[in-house]
Amino acid sequence: MKTPREILLGRHSAVEPALDAIRAHVVGCAAGREKSDPRSPGSFVEFLISLRWHGAAMSALWIIVASLGAEHGRTAPSASEAGPAEPPPMAAILAWRELAEEIDEPGPPAPPEPQPVPHACADPRRIRECNEIA
Repeated sequence: MKTPREILLGRHSAVEPALDAIRAHVVGCAAGREKSDPRSPGSFVEFLISLRWHGAAMSALWIIVASLGAEHGRTAPSASEAGPAEPPPMAAILAWRELAEEIDEPGPPAPPEPQPVPHACADPRRIRECNEIA
């Protein structure tokens, strides 16, 4: 019995030389392209040159960030225009502590835990009764 591969190869044996020619052409083009690929830098200098647009864009971004930071520092309002000053950090810490103490205040007392009832077999005088039950 023939395998499916043998059946396919038998039906398409006339096309096999054309497929070999196409395969040889594709492999030859790919090998030639690898040797003269302009995207692969040959040296470190070529690599740095390929990064020039990225470096220019990052430099422009940093210049914008620096200019916005400088403008922000110049437009700070004076103490008379700012209104009430913020409380000092120690006052804020004390306020937080007071809130924590309010939260930690004890509520109503917890109900007492129930006492375990002693088992009848725990009494040494009733051991005989327990043995008769078991």
